[in-house]
Amino acid sequence: MPKCYSDSEREYIRKRLKEEAAACMGQYGIRRTTVDEIVKRVKIPKGTFYLFYQSKELLLFDVILEQHESVNRQLYQAVSDIAGPDFSAEKLTEVIFRFFKMTEELPLLKRLNPEDVELLARRLPGALRSREKHAAKNIAGDAPGLSGLCDGKRHGMQTARP
Repeated sequence: MPKCYSDSEREYIRKRLKEEAAACMGQYGIRRTTVDEIVKRVKIPKGTFYLFYQSKELLLFDVILEQHESVNRQLYQAVSDIAGPDFSAEKLTEVIFRFFKMTEELPLLKRLNPEDVELLARRLPGALRSREKHAAKNIAGDAPGLSGLCDGKRHGMQTARP
């Protein structure tokens, strides 16, 4: 019989699963990240994992989307901070340069490539796949966004909404 967790325990376990999944993806990539490795790092039974996520792919996609949203929020905030009467091309260039340098340092983004994201998207459950199709394409580099920015092949930006 599965163990019952309080709301705070569930929140903590979900947070830890995401943290360790991100660390594993940064270290091993999407294909070699395993549920066994994630639960070992979080120190929970493998069965407990499935109380939180139906599959590894759902967890990894959740982690990638959170990272994507975080980077977009940071970029939006940085551009908003320089908006106003003192706005200049030099300030915008500096923000964009800092943004590129920051994304180069994120371990998850160093290992993320469009082929792995496409594979991950194909393995998502059908309902989620169709609902998140746009997000997967954006991350995979089929539209201007995070992947294009981190692999240096695209120079488009997506407007972030806080």
